[in-house]
Amino acid sequence: MPDEATAPKHQHSSQSFTNRATRPTPTVVAGYRIVRELGSGGMGIVYEAEQRQPKRHVALKIARSILHRDAVSRFENESRTLGRLQHPSIAEIFEAGTTDVHGLGAVPFFAMALVPDAKSITEYCEHHALALRQRVLLFVQALAGVQHGHDRGVIHRDLKPSNLLVDRDGQLKIIDFGLARTIADEDIASLHTRSGELLGTPQYMSPEQWRASRDEIGPGSDVYALGVVLFETISGTLPHDVSGMTMLEMAKAIETRSPRHLDVPGARPYDDLDLIVQKAIAFDAKDRYATVTEFASDLRRYLACEPITARRASAMYQLRQFARRNRALVIGASSIFFVSICAAIVSLWFAIEANQRSVELDRKLYASHVLRTFDAYEQHAYRQVPQFVTAFERNDRGSTWERRRLDFLLRDRSSNTFPVIAPFTFWNGSALAVHGDSIESARAAIPGTDGHLRIYELTTGNLERDFPGTESQLVCVAWNRTGDRVLTGDNLGCITIRNADTGAVVSEFLGPAVPDKQAIHASGPVRSHILKVGFGPADGQIWYAAGHPAFDARIVNVERGDVVWQSPSIPTSALSACPAGVQDRILVLEYLHEQMQVRGGRSRSFKGSYILMACAISDDGTRIAFAREDRSIECWDADAQKVLWTQPGHEDIARALTFSPDGKYLASGSDDTSIALWNAADGTRLQTLLGHAGSIRALRFTPDLHLVSIAEDEVIKVWNAPDDLATGDHNDLVVDLDIKNPSSVDFSDDGTRLIVSAMPGRVTIVDADDGNVTRQVAREYSRQAVFRPRGSEFAVASDRRCVLVYSDSETPRLELPTTKYASALAYDSSGARLFAADLIGHVHCWDADSGTELWAQQHTIRALPRLTISPDDRWIAVSRSDPVLQLLDARDGSLVRELQFDSVVDAIAFHPDGKRIFVGTRDGVVRACGIGGSGQDRELRGYSGSVKSLVFTKDGSRLFAGYSTGTVRLWSEAGEELFAVPATTGSVRGLALSPDERSLAIVGVGGHLRVWRTD
Repeated sequence: MPDEATAPKHQHSSQSFTNRATRPTPTVVAGYRIVRELGSGGMGIVYEAEQRQPKRHVALKIARSILHRDAVSRFENESRTLGRLQHPSIAEIFEAGTTDVHGLGAVPFFAMALVPDAKSITEYCEHHALALRQRVLLFVQALAGVQHGHDRGVIHRDLKPSNLLVDRDGQLKIIDFGLARTIADEDIASLHTRSGELLGTPQYMSPEQWRASRDEIGPGSDVYALGVVLFETISGTLPHDVSGMTMLEMAKAIETRSPRHLDVPGARPYDDLDLIVQKAIAFDAKDRYATVTEFASDLRRYLACEPITARRASAMYQLRQFARRNRALVIGASSIFFVSICAAIVSLWFAIEANQRSVELDRKLYASHVLRTFDAYEQHAYRQVPQFVTAFERNDRGSTWERRRLDFLLRDRSSNTFPVIAPFTFWNGSALAVHGDSIESARAAIPGTDGHLRIYELTTGNLERDFPGTESQLVCVAWNRTGDRVLTGDNLGCITIRNADTGAVVSEFLGPAVPDKQAIHASGPVRSHILKVGFGPADGQIWYAAGHPAFDARIVNVERGDVVWQSPSIPTSALSACPAGVQDRILVLEYLHEQMQVRGGRSRSFKGSYILMACAISDDGTRIAFAREDRSIECWDADAQKVLWTQPGHEDIARALTFSPDGKYLASGSDDTSIALWNAADGTRLQTLLGHAGSIRALRFTPDLHLVSIAEDEVIKVWNAPDDLATGDHNDLVVDLDIKNPSSVDFSDDGTRLIVSAMPGRVTIVDADDGNVTRQVAREYSRQAVFRPRGSEFAVASDRRCVLVYSDSETPRLELPTTKYASALAYDSSGARLFAADLIGHVHCWDADSGTELWAQQHTIRALPRLTISPDDRWIAVSRSDPVLQLLDARDGSLVRELQFDSVVDAIAFHPDGKRIFVGTRDGVVRACGIGGSGQDRELRGYSGSVKSLVFTKDGSRLFAGYSTGTVRLWSEAGEELFAVPATTGSVRGLALSPDERSLAIVGVGGHLRVWRTD
């Protein structure tokens, strides 16, 4: 809002505060105890006040008058505007309302954050004698707050130094939104921007504000005011000298005169900064920065000594202006050659711009497709994965890390695959029966839609037997315990027991007849489809389930042929039973009644909350499992009749379930083509098996725990036993080792070994292929351990105030003393020098062969938790316990420069080109700057938690980041996120990429060493 000196003068009524000289200071207003008056303006008075609950000091603003309608409206608009803005650079509002003031009645007020020891941005810069760089960095805080307002449709319209306050800690706060315009609210807009009424502070008003044109006033007006503030903050003067002028003279001067240029001694280079300011205060809004963000980005480029956009745009602008001023000369001097050259230049420029936009769009689309692919995989949405894969395959980027990783994740890990002839795969879990003591002797019986019963050898896939049947379709099949009999059921209601070697019919039974349909076929009554069959539950018995149109389940005595037990006539979707002679139990799944029944000596019902699609009973009869219509998997204790666990199952409905013979595992197969392997005791998802191209229809374990599956793709797959598969949440884990309190991880030069330090705990060396521990060092506390390049030695940051270097012996070859406990280690690329940083700021360098100390330096008393060396061995980067990174000369340890960031550095990585350094900070952001810079010039999107580890691929095109949330993210060189994967149960402590870049090792607080592979 305008200052008292520049605000329009209004006639004060009796219902208004008097001037400061005569008005008394109230003691309590709206429950706030007044401490002192801070200032006043045309709209209100601001006090420092103390709030009782919670106890704190606030800035309390009270409307000056309740009779001036516009003033009250602007006052209320300011409180509403502040209420919708939440940003570190905007003063926060705590409360708004009205309060009774003697003689005035209800007067609007609001309480907001108090800016302690507040000074305007210009006063603060002069008081602290800030250098040019610090002034620009302080000003960037204001840009962030204004852009926050613009993002929410709020234009300030009165930005000036006195409305940009800086507290004692250097934090900037934007205040006074009394003239703010909310773009989305036309009523407020019209109220506060009447045509012909000047609102704002003249020295900082944009030309369109001087014209009082509501339609023209927008974000560009704030950009103009900010440009004037930046000019004044840097130079101490205004771009237009309007001192002593009337309002009319001011308007004419701003419209007709060009603004002054910056002339600041010591600016580097000041002409780039001047171009930025001139672009911000351009007369036409279209020639200014389109957004405050663009303004801020150019300032950051300036600070990083990078090309600014204002310089490129300025050249084009000057060319257009020259043509306008010398139109006759340009037209008269033009020729075909000149026009052709200009056309070629313009065409080339547009072609380059179009190509850059196309490349950028292509890159963003690729990153989006990759990210969605990995998200779908991690969410077990396997049906979505192929379409995303197809999408990013069109954007061929070669053998990237993420593409190799995805190929590894989606690989078919079955040990054997072979096609089968005309299998019946329409009913749930019925199309496969497996018999054999082990996978080597196992055979699979498959019912055929052509009436044939076929038996396959599982190791070779050879068709061992092919028994022709009738014209009916065989629907289901089962083996007896000894493997000499096969039981089948068909779609005409016939149950047949055959000799497994000859195919001869041993016994035959007819299923239930359909009532009222006795005469449809001349051959006899119509009978229900047989859905499932099995031997048992007792010796000498078989059981079967009959389907549409008459539903029931029966147990039949084979010798007598009579029915031993029969279920009620209810829709039955699936059955399962204990092996014959093991336990006298059969499980019936009644999906319309949403319940299960275990039939034995007595009947037990288990009420479900969803329609049930498939079921399984363990061989010992103690556990039952079923798949629900909501796609979840549930496991029950059959005796206690209670739920043991429920887990989200698959992307689609599961139609096949089976327990392993030992009861340890449960396998489920889904319409989404995936197979899930579960820990039957607690429901932990151990594996996801991919490879089928159709809905999974049947699953069976062999006695030695190999899993056999058949799907609608008419293929049988054999999968290794669970103990032979890598277990864990990810199919790509080749190592999943429990190590207590790991603190770092490193690959050997040949990629065959991993070294893991622990605090507290032993240093452990692990085989990178199988996770076997090959060596341990009896150290009780080590922050980091690293392999020496081009050798077999390794160094350990010890708890004994030294660095220990080990070779083949169990005792260290070298003990290199440090001033305090060593916190970080690094060898140079040749392995000739070893560097270490300790907890009180000393950095040491030794000859790696002799152990001779080459130099030792101390540049800070703060802790140094991270240390790394540049690829060319020239620089050492060390972090501190504040947002500063120190760059040292690796030759002598001298301090080259300090790099300032916005948060404490927890991870460091040099880009392979050696020109940039990336850091992970505690606010969850990955930041970068040039080696020659003095602070950050780039950010990758921030997340919750701290960035704990960073590692680049050799070509620098990919960056891995490990977070304190346990997540690992992969970033492209352009800064696009490619995937985010939960890697550990606790914070990531370290990442290491193998020399061939095929494996990524991760250690975390949860006590894990995990290795991801891509091939």
